[in-house]
Amino acid sequence: QIPTVRNVSSKNFGTVTIRGDLQTNTADNKYQISYLIKKNSPVPADVTQSFVTTRDNQKSVTVEIIESDADDVPDSEPIETDPSTPTNYKLPPYAQMIDEGQVELSGDTFKGSPISIRFQLDRDGGRLIATGQDPITGNSITINMDHIGAVKPADLEKSREDLDNTEIR
Repeated sequence: QIPTVRNVSSKNFGTVTIRGDLQTNTADNKYQISYLIKKNSPVPADVTQSFVTTRDNQKSVTVEIIESDADDVPDSEPIETDPSTPTNYKLPPYAQMIDEGQVELSGDTFKGSPISIRFQLDRDGGRLIATGQDPITGNSITINMDHIGAVKPADLEKSREDLDNTEIR
């Protein structure tokens, strides 16, 4: 039998959310990373997940795109609250925010109003499109990121220099 080769995501991609219980419509104001695409998932990948607003009359939702190198992450990972930071949370050392955008809401939303987040990763794993949408008004934001998870040009140049300076015996 001939082995099958498939492209997979080299990173985890998620968004920061506030934990809560959809059944009781309560939030505990603790932050978490909700992973939509996990490392080693087949690409292309197209994942949509629904979230909800956390208060009445919320005017916007910030969609923060998180990239993580960690292996075997859970679907949702609690993160530390840190009021001294602009975001009010502290990401784990293996995760970083790579982009963000805001979805404008109508302003007369009720706590628990739906928000749809969609992540699309291309077949090469180098282009991520993140879309946040208010399904009620249709307002949305689309964030396009190219060459995610790719080697940075400076790192590539350093590796080339290191290779040039390597002596093989």
